[in-house]
Amino acid sequence: MTLLLEVQGPHTFRFHVQGAFEPRLEPEWEQGSIRSLREVWEIPGARFLSTDDRFWDRWTQFLGLLRTRDPGVSVRLLDASGPQEREVWKLGAPSHEDFRIEQVRARGDDLLPQSSWRSLTAVTLTISAVQRFADTQGVTGWSQEVSNRYDPGGLQVLEWRTELTTREGTSAIERARRLGRIDVRPFGERYSYETNGPDGVDVVALDADERRQRVPTQAVAVSRVRQWGTRIGVRGPGEGPTEVSLSRRVRRTPDGVVTTVRATAQGPHARRWVEAKAPGSPTTAEVFEEEARRYAEGTWTIEGGSTPSGEPRLEVKTELSGGHRGFDFEIAANGYPPVLFEGGLSPWRLVVRLRVVAKEVADLRWPQVLPPPWRLDFDGSSESEPFREGNDWVREATLLYWSQTRPPASPRDLLLNGPKQRAGYVLRVPS
Repeated sequence: MTLLLEVQGPHTFRFHVQGAFEPRLEPEWEQGSIRSLREVWEIPGARFLSTDDRFWDRWTQFLGLLRTRDPGVSVRLLDASGPQEREVWKLGAPSHEDFRIEQVRARGDDLLPQSSWRSLTAVTLTISAVQRFADTQGVTGWSQEVSNRYDPGGLQVLEWRTELTTREGTSAIERARRLGRIDVRPFGERYSYETNGPDGVDVVALDADERRQRVPTQAVAVSRVRQWGTRIGVRGPGEGPTEVSLSRRVRRTPDGVVTTVRATAQGPHARRWVEAKAPGSPTTAEVFEEEARRYAEGTWTIEGGSTPSGEPRLEVKTELSGGHRGFDFEIAANGYPPVLFEGGLSPWRLVVRLRVVAKEVADLRWPQVLPPPWRLDFDGSSESEPFREGNDWVREATLLYWSQTRPPASPRDLLLNGPKQRAGYVLRVPS
């Protein structure tokens, strides 16, 4: 995912976010109690870029915000990997107030020539704002440790360990659950919770007294998010699997190429995640589910490569739903049967899974977007970058369409028989 950091105020400034970043919470005290929590983000390697001759004018305007006591600005993260930019996180009204640019540290970059400073500079940004709706009432002690490490695959693991103390009668466990959770949304769709309970945290009471039913006033909360090399697509705790695996094995035989795709997941919605990784038009398919442990595993094989003539091969799999009238049953008292309530018509929903195989990467072309009444949901769609599979190039996509009325023709036939000229739906094809 390509991320842009946009600072909005009297002027708008944009930074390219190069890598991982880490947030933390800092308390603001008043008369021995926490008055508010300040959310602080440190973003290393952000690059301020300008392609015109006004680079230094723009940079000077941005530095002017540092000398302003109340800059009146907000910050948001944008996903710029698709044809339309999408906001994934915002540090500003209505959820935050009292925004600050805490620090800007510029440094040299070995990968950038000196001449690039005329149009680009790499900085480390530290920004913060107060959380408006954080319930800090009764919290009298706060300590937070932030651990940012990388696994052997170079993937980030971010952990908060928050220890807090409350006044007598105020539950430290409840406050820890609310205040000690990392928000996974700004990190994008390749992150998930390792502490994947309903609150996104593991909480331990340090002074529990169950015999006297005393409310704990000391607690430790641990919240952990992990980066993956594939899309997870969660927006909060309990909305996706905790552990995932996705592998692809290519084997050449005298009869051609045999590709085996294997996906596993454990945690909430494990089977749904595994089934979403199924390739289009597999030769064989097998899905295993262990319900007691919330574990699912899928294995698919695809035999053959591109067509004998060398022409690209397109595989299309469609799933159609919706178009029915919604209804609900309202429970009635005194032994009467439930009362039926009928609602409006739901829209038609179409999920398309595409797979194109070709000898050359330039020949990996998608079909055109389906015509009306279908509308392509870019936010709900995704596609892979080209990858090698034996001697062939392969690309895959999952597209989400909506329609207000019943489609007049088979969408699968339209995709298979229409022109194959589109370079990409969500991503750009690398040159």
